[in-house]
Amino acid sequence: MLYFHNIHSYFEHWLSTFSVGSPQNFTLGCGSKSVATIDILNAQSTSSGGAVTFTILGPPSATNYVTGSSVVYTLNVPGTWTVIVKDNNTFCESKVPISIVQNTFGPNVQVLVPQTRLTCYVPTITLQGVSTTPNTSFAWSFPGGSGTPVNVQSATVGVNVLAAQPTKTLIANYMLIALDANNSCISTTLVSMQQNLFPPLAAVSGANSITCITATLVLTNQSSTGISSYLNPSGLVVADIWRGPSPQVVKQLSTSYVAGVPGIYTMTASDIDNGCTAIATKTIVDFRVYPEILKQEDAFIFDCGEKQAKIYPTLLVNPGPYVYDWTAVAGATTSALNTASISVQKSGQYNVIITNTLNGCDSFGMLEVMDGTLQASFVADQVSGFAPCAVNFTNTSVSSATASPQANITSYWNFANGNGYPAGTKQSTYSPVIYTQPGTYKVTMYAVKGECRDSASVTIVVDIPSELVIPNIFTPNNDGSNDLFFVRASNLAQIDVVIIDRWGHKVYELSSQTGNIGWDGKNQYGKDAAEGIYTYNLKATGGDGAVYQKQGSISLVR
Repeated sequence: MLYFHNIHSYFEHWLSTFSVGSPQNFTLGCGSKSVATIDILNAQSTSSGGAVTFTILGPPSATNYVTGSSVVYTLNVPGTWTVIVKDNNTFCESKVPISIVQNTFGPNVQVLVPQTRLTCYVPTITLQGVSTTPNTSFAWSFPGGSGTPVNVQSATVGVNVLAAQPTKTLIANYMLIALDANNSCISTTLVSMQQNLFPPLAAVSGANSITCITATLVLTNQSSTGISSYLNPSGLVVADIWRGPSPQVVKQLSTSYVAGVPGIYTMTASDIDNGCTAIATKTIVDFRVYPEILKQEDAFIFDCGEKQAKIYPTLLVNPGPYVYDWTAVAGATTSALNTASISVQKSGQYNVIITNTLNGCDSFGMLEVMDGTLQASFVADQVSGFAPCAVNFTNTSVSSATASPQANITSYWNFANGNGYPAGTKQSTYSPVIYTQPGTYKVTMYAVKGECRDSASVTIVVDIPSELVIPNIFTPNNDGSNDLFFVRASNLAQIDVVIIDRWGHKVYELSSQTGNIGWDGKNQYGKDAAEGIYTYNLKATGGDGAVYQKQGSISLVR
């Protein structure tokens, strides 16, 4: 036990002895220390072991305490108190005055605050409580996320920004509570912590498409501050970093950026006042669309002496508008060379450059102009036959005109038969032409259109018709007259003959692929057949397809 007063009164043997102590150093404080306890120690009577009693006399505002043998008293009024110890045997009293002082002052307290407004530069700090008062303890109290107070028993506390609430300016009010352990008195101080997390309003200006005229674009930082005006922002927002599609290179701290590749570009903007950032994007499209000229499959034609043609390129799509720049054949006379189509009077190669005025992209085209041609031709419904042979001719001549290639063609004919239509007859189709005599005929047609000339020929072969004549008597006596049974035939392809005597015996049999056949009167063994009447059976096929089947009798006379 701590003794602040150790008073010994020494009198003659009739005075009592004692001392007085106090755990609170005879001091009144705050809270649990708002009273002071005094202890009467070692009180002794004159006669050793004699009984004593105690009386505590306080200042006028206090109550006197008179008790028997208790040595502990609680005092709650400051001032001068007198402790009286009475020897009950001698009635002698010993007195000791003590002073009870009052100390209800809170501890000295101070908060070390690096800064009261957090930003993206400084998103967290530590608050620290300090005091010059000894034996001081600290605690922090502030609202939690759900509004429930949070208490931290520490001299320090961490403060973080509310990143999820960038437009909120008050983080929280932090209260520091300092407790003096000597008198239980408390001092508090309040720190209001704020934040400035307003992101900048990131924006990029510049054109949106790359064309053949503008191969590169300049993108410019147009960002502005998003900080509320009451915070007095400077308004300075810089472009921290630019990024574009490959092979664009990254660029830092630049007001502008050169874009030369289609794709998505990003700019990270940073507000100088609070260090907060935001990203702006811009999409650059590729508008380098070239006019697509279809390849010319067929040349433009001057049709058989016509010396004017309108030529033009054919485009796959027509987003336009276009401008045209023609290059004509040397020495050619043309219409204006800056139109979609031009009129030309000379064959050759004409070149054109087509430019899309929306993006400056151009394409090259080449058009061929040729002199026209004429192709004479005709068809015959048959090229061979048997007299009399009727042939139909159809004119199939065409020119190189693309619209009506068979129009305006004049034809002259030579049918080579000496009859019917004369040579040079001007007619397109003949039906029919009659060939009455066997032979080979070369039919020629001459076609004329403008300055174009051409001819065509077809050969017609006409044969005699098949014929068969059978005699009824012959005299095989070697006199040189009628010695053979001779079948006269024309244009036979096959003939078979069987000779039979009156008794039905086959005497002779002959076959021929040439159509000619004869019997010399001998049998099949080479001996002379007897005179008499014989029967023949004959089968034959004509070159014209006629079929012959005959049976008759013949007389053999020697």
